[in-house]
Amino acid sequence: MKGMSRQGHWPDMGSAVWWIALATLGLGQTLQAAVIAAHHGGWVFVVPLALILLLLALPLRLAEALLGRRASTALLPGMAKLTRECDAPRAYRIWSWGSLLFSWIGVAVAGIINAWCLTYLFHIASSGGAFALDYNAAMVSWGILPAWALSLAVALLLSQHGILHLPSTLRGVGWSVFALLVLAVLLQGRHILELGGSWAALGLASTWWAALELALQWCAGGMGLWYVAAVFLPSSTSLPRLASWVFLVQGLLLLISMMALAGFLPLLAEPRGLLSFLLLDLPNALAGGSVLIAIVLLSSLLLASWVAMVALIEPLRLELESRDWRALSTQGTLLLAIILATALLLLPWPMHRPLQVAMILLMMVLAVFTGWVMKISHARKGLGLSPEGLYNAWRIAVRILAPLSLLALLLHLWRGGA
Repeated sequence: MKGMSRQGHWPDMGSAVWWIALATLGLGQTLQAAVIAAHHGGWVFVVPLALILLLLALPLRLAEALLGRRASTALLPGMAKLTRECDAPRAYRIWSWGSLLFSWIGVAVAGIINAWCLTYLFHIASSGGAFALDYNAAMVSWGILPAWALSLAVALLLSQHGILHLPSTLRGVGWSVFALLVLAVLLQGRHILELGGSWAALGLASTWWAALELALQWCAGGMGLWYVAAVFLPSSTSLPRLASWVFLVQGLLLLISMMALAGFLPLLAEPRGLLSFLLLDLPNALAGGSVLIAIVLLSSLLLASWVAMVALIEPLRLELESRDWRALSTQGTLLLAIILATALLLLPWPMHRPLQVAMILLMMVLAVFTGWVMKISHARKGLGLSPEGLYNAWRIAVRILAPLSLLALLLHLWRGGA
């Protein structure tokens, strides 16, 4: 099993597209992006966001997929193989360890979101549409514990049976989530017309800093998803096409989310932490509107967060399988990992900023390794960017633009992110 190759495990690219796009929605990042956009120019915010996605996020995600394509195995042995291949220092392997850690934490985040959505939907149904449910009180009550256990059980069961590797299943879940969000848009009615845009925001430094910060964290970077997708997909799959389609689907989900939240945007402050936004701010804002809209939005987030859990379990599962772990041991280890990660997230520590800084540093390691350390012939063959101009543009982005932008963002955060 240690010499395994999983390429061809997915029969088509559409599986990976929905896999990654739904994962970012399930982690709440797409809804968070919609609210951040509302605070930085509305529709106009899409302009700097799209520009930074194209110039920085897309090349970085291609770089991560390139490593998976070249290694064709799990993160840790894969990065060990790549560093030996390039005769590079072992220190670069910290990227694989960091990605595995963030996928582990991501499973816990998605599990908490999923459990809260289950708890809230059950509360709305059992109370005849009442919204009053305090998260802190629910955390210590019996209600959220069964929901959390059910979330973990369903995610582990789906992962064990590989259900989300089936294109028909992923497409079904993806279109169901899409339909729910469109339904929420239709229910908003006249509120959609209230969405505006301020071109003056393009002249503000805060707009561009927000776009840079959001673009780099919104695209499932640093959690091993792009790496594993490249391992699962047939070697004939075009990585540039995969990245382009993922970004298009994510952009569409963002625009629909902005419309779905249109009536609640005036009630939502700019998110400073993902979990506090999803577990506290968003439910409080939904309480000021239609019960039906709340049910539809929470249901879409519920489905997407299950996909996110299964997707983020895959880097961990692939790692355990590469070490010849039995299925029972794999399930037990995954469950323990998720429980420990959840406990870590629930501790009253200011974890948001340190984790953000750690992810930025990992992206910098990724950019330096793929741009400066990997052999040009290996990178070119793995990416499949046949036009000379496109390959050179990617190389300039990962070698120069990405490291400088990431360094600038670190300094910005160090100074308080004002």
